[in-house]
Amino acid sequence: MTAIPIGQPGYVSKAPPWSKRFFKMGRLGFPPGSVPPHLKPYLLKKGDVSGIVSDCRGQGKSGEALVRCIFTQVGIKRSK
Repeated sequence: MTAIPIGQPGYVSKAPPWSKRFFKMGRLGFPPGSVPPHLKPYLLKKGDVSGIVSDCRGQGKSGEALVRCIFTQVGIKRSK
């Protein structure tokens, strides 16, 4: 069963089996599809990764090694 919206900030959904109640009510902290303001500095722009990918491919990496190389380089670039 999916969550049923009640008004703008709230929803009702089925409670977990170990709960004493049949339904649970809650509210969404942030609307679906939006990025919270405190996480926006960590977003990458469209062209930020293209140079990193070409560098990692130039090192002859592919598959899992390519992904690890990209994640490492992005982490180094974004470390604050």
